[in-house]
Amino acid sequence: LWSVIAGVLHLGTITFVDSETSNGDCHVSNTEGLQKAARCLSVTPEELQKALTSQVVAARGDVVAKIHDVNAALYTRDALAKAVYERLFSWVVQKINESIAFKQNSQYNKGTVIGVLDIYGFEIFDANSFEQLCINYCNEKLQQLFIELVLKQEQEEYQREGIKWSKIDYFNNKIICDLVEMPRAGILSVLDDACASVGNVTDQVFLSELDKNLQSHKHYSSRGLKRSDKTVKHDEFKITHYAGDVAYSVNGFMDKNRDTLFQDLKRLLYNSKSRLLQSLFPDGSKSVTQVNRRPPTAGYLFKNSMSTLVAQLASKEPHYIRCIKPNEEKSSTIFDMERVEHQNSSIILKQIGLDEDCTYGKTKVFIRNPRTVFRLEELRCQKLPKMFRGAIARRRYKQTKAVYKIMAAYKRFKLRSYIIHVIDLFRGVRQMPDLGKNIRWPAPPIVLVPFVTKLRVVHQRWRAATILATVPQHLRESLPEKLAAFGALNGKRERWGYSQSWKGDYLALSDEPNYNPLNYCDAIAALRKTHSYAKVLFSTFFQKFNRFNKSSLRVLVVTDKYIAKLDAINFKLLKSVIPLQNIFRLSLCPEPNGLFVIHIADNDIIGCMKNSREEERVGEMVGTLLAQFERMNMRPPTVIVAPSLSVCLGGKTRAVRIFPADPTQQAVFKKNGNDVDLICHNMTAV
Repeated sequence: LWSVIAGVLHLGTITFVDSETSNGDCHVSNTEGLQKAARCLSVTPEELQKALTSQVVAARGDVVAKIHDVNAALYTRDALAKAVYERLFSWVVQKINESIAFKQNSQYNKGTVIGVLDIYGFEIFDANSFEQLCINYCNEKLQQLFIELVLKQEQEEYQREGIKWSKIDYFNNKIICDLVEMPRAGILSVLDDACASVGNVTDQVFLSELDKNLQSHKHYSSRGLKRSDKTVKHDEFKITHYAGDVAYSVNGFMDKNRDTLFQDLKRLLYNSKSRLLQSLFPDGSKSVTQVNRRPPTAGYLFKNSMSTLVAQLASKEPHYIRCIKPNEEKSSTIFDMERVEHQNSSIILKQIGLDEDCTYGKTKVFIRNPRTVFRLEELRCQKLPKMFRGAIARRRYKQTKAVYKIMAAYKRFKLRSYIIHVIDLFRGVRQMPDLGKNIRWPAPPIVLVPFVTKLRVVHQRWRAATILATVPQHLRESLPEKLAAFGALNGKRERWGYSQSWKGDYLALSDEPNYNPLNYCDAIAALRKTHSYAKVLFSTFFQKFNRFNKSSLRVLVVTDKYIAKLDAINFKLLKSVIPLQNIFRLSLCPEPNGLFVIHIADNDIIGCMKNSREEERVGEMVGTLLAQFERMNMRPPTVIVAPSLSVCLGGKTRAVRIFPADPTQQAVFKKNGNDVDLICHNMTAV
């Protein structure tokens, strides 16, 4: 649809110039407009140019080609644009009528059909042409119809109601309608004859024929009939309409009345690739050798259309309905008898002092004096705004209440729908292998976002509790530490002790060999008095290397607040404790050799954990620290797992190199220039 409309617009941009040949032909001067119009109309530019600049005429089996000059090509272009637009408009109207048409088998009957009539008003311009004649003729026909219907209906109603009335003569404009539409002598008939005549018949010849046929008509005049009438020009005729005198210029009458669309153009659009254009121009299917009958003129089609419209309107009966309000609530179930009786027309007229100027029929009230009608209108105008404002306010109030009811119902519906959807998704979640971990939660309504957030936490906790229920009790205590170590070391370090039983404070156990645990416990109790803590989380022996390039055996203690280094013999605190928040990084090797670096400011702790059981405890230390940071809601230190490590001792950064040792040899650190060498073997326990 829009492509066809664009094609009509682009047609208007096409211009022509005379060819250099002597045969008087022309061609398109702007190919861009031609190509755009052809593309919109789904034809080739060559076909469109040929149809605009030439014409094929069939006569008695012969086919004759006629070449257009510039004026004829412009005339053909305009005719094509008008025809496409006119047929497209008719197609749109037809589609609308089909969509709202009464259907015989529908639940509605014919009494519910509503017709909409939209016409131009009466037109009187400085320059009036064929279009104004058609419009004013339409108004004359409708005026004639309405006068007959209304006056005839009113007079019949007076008779039914028993009202005395005097017959009123009114102007019947049928004579004007006949002036335009009567056969042979009517304006449209004379115009059709002029268009059908062979030879050089001009608009002025048409005007002469009108003067000849209508010279005795009292509603028609022209300058040729009344030479003294200077209000009418020599190329105009005047009609005395019911709404006044209108002078029509005959210039262009014949061109506007003819169907100027050549068969070549119809054939062009019928063969278009656009199905819409094919349906709009079915008459283009005729063969090029077929002789075409003269198409009906615009005036003929308009006159027939008006006849059909008048017949349709004449078959309808107008009704006037006067309503009495049965109640103040505008309810269809309440009938307030007192209020209805109060609205009785006779009471109203008596109250305003107009009853003497009225006559009561059997079902209606008839008013004699027009001033009474004006008085009633004034009173009605005073009452209507108040009643209207009240009605509007009541309607808005009810609409507002309805809106809130609808909103509440819709919200409840959305909430129920969402909850039911979630229940369906999680039905049978206990039997799922992942306990619903991979179930995708649907997006909740805004009002449910906080609730769903808590609900997801509940599901996660239930899932965790269900999984933990399968874990033995003695393994649950170290589960947070193992989970933390898993996140930091899994896939990065060969073995980090996940299959071992983590005991935490190893030195407090009696099964740790080669030392007296009572001495350790006494020392830890004394440490609690000087440096408060709640619990020892981890303890073990380790081989330490300091900034003075000395390697010695020490005890590493991790509490819930700090880490401490103790002497390996008397378990006394060496230097001061290190708060956990001072730790910013942990460095380990991929191999389970016990090496670790705790980075704290400018003097790191480097050591190698060794024990007689060959247990891997570095992973447990990392998990213990990370889990404690999580419990403290603090940012955990970064964990680095790399084959080559570095350590900062005394403000100097040193590289750490690892060399293998015999399994029976103890781990030992050595200085190697600016670097640190660790000679050790890997842990063997799994």
